[in-house]
Amino acid sequence: MRRLKRLRRTNENNTNTTLNLSNTNDKCIKSIMEGEMKETIVTYLPYFLSANTIYAMLLAGNKKKNAWAFGLVGQLAWLIWILLSESWGLLPMNIALWVVYGRNYVKWRGK
Repeated sequence: MRRLKRLRRTNENNTNTTLNLSNTNDKCIKSIMEGEMKETIVTYLPYFLSANTIYAMLLAGNKKKNAWAFGLVGQLAWLIWILLSESWGLLPMNIALWVVYGRNYVKWRGK
């Protein structure tokens, strides 16, 4: 397992600054940056995404009001997966579905 202790970057003055990640309280972000958690999420999250999408569409087909809430939860999970897997081509679809599912949720909520 790789250990990432320091992240070096260049600031506006072209001098090196160091961000020390070993003192960070946010171990989740550190773990994701190290790659182990990222690889697990990128590998296994699509199974949840598939199941959630199928279930949300079944609910919508049965005219259930909470179908669009399941769709919105799924879009959040999709966004996480898109960012971690760096699948930028799926980002426009994700944004469009946020709008569609949100619109449908608001319209169906009143019925």
